Amino acid sequence: MKIRMGFTRFIAVSLVIAASVALFGCTSEEPERESVTVELDWYPNANHSGFFVAQDQGYFDEENLDVDVRPPADPALVAQIVASNERDFGVFYQTDTLLARNEGLPIVALKAIVQRPLNSLMALESSGISRPADLKGKKVGYPGIEWNVKMLGTMLEADGLTLADVEVVDIGWALWETLAAGTVDAVIGAYWSHESILLEQKGYPVTVIYPEEFGVPQYYEMMLVTSERMLEERPDAVERFVRGFTRGFEYGLDNPQGAIDILLKLNPEQEEIEEIERPSIDLLTSQAWRAEETGKFGTMTAERWKSVAEFMKQQGEIDAGLDESEAWTDAYLD
Repeated sequence: MKIRMGFTRFIAVSLVIAASVALFGCTSEEPERESVTVELDWYPNANHSGFFVAQDQGYFDEENLDVDVRPPADPALVAQIVASNERDFGVFYQTDTLLARNEGLPIVALKAIVQRPLNSLMALESSGISRPADLKGKKVGYPGIEWNVKMLGTMLEADGLTLADVEVVDIGWALWETLAAGTVDAVIGAYWSHESILLEQKGYPVTVIYPEEFGVPQYYEMMLVTSERMLEERPDAVERFVRGFTRGFEYGLDNPQGAIDILLKLNPEQEEIEEIERPSIDLLTSQAWRAEETGKFGTMTAERWKSVAEFMKQQGEIDAGLDESEAWTDAYLD
């Protein structure tokens, strides 16, 4: 009798569920369709390919997101634009994120895109310069950003020199042109995933000197950032976006040249840089997009954030009381 009543109750409940599905569709709620915007740090290039893969392959669409990815009108204003919620997400740098937090801008890092410095000290192979100590009495160009001078000073001191031993010249962003012309003996601020390729292709092979090998702590060159307000008011949209974004970059790790195909398809105006972006993504996916600790894309650690913050405090770049833990979150790493 108990079995019979239980079966009858099961049938009754089933009929109610079936009627609900017939009237209202699927009982599981899909997230509401939302639009989000992304501010890149530069023109679309290999380091941004994961965003465009996620658009092209439907990863954002599967998260019920309409995503608008835009190059910046002014790369120097990415932090302000994201902090003011003019854009929902941005591509920014670890050191600059700490500087922004020091200035009271409420931006927060969600995932690392590039796990190590791309910024480097670069000299023509023909110069014979292979380490910072070789720069004594030489002229070094930089792009007008003081962080590069601080980094150069650290590298020189790690190799027995000081900034007083070299002549530092602000050359703006004409880094490869100035180096190729011989106007300076070396440059700092050049990316080993970009300028080194460009110079090689133009017949100027270079020696790359990596900052992390001479006293500069390893830092995340590029990261996905958002605002505190976005995290508070739209956490579900953040989670969905990070999932789609991560899948886009993981696709690039498995299929680098396919990611560049998509980048160029969605940004046909960038076709003239194809000869740089194809070798660039091979370097990035093999040397910069995966964390050494986990072998995964996107990893960030408290130890890395603390070491970079301590270095910047020692350099006088940020206040001694700044809490670096507020500049990032591990909530979306997995």
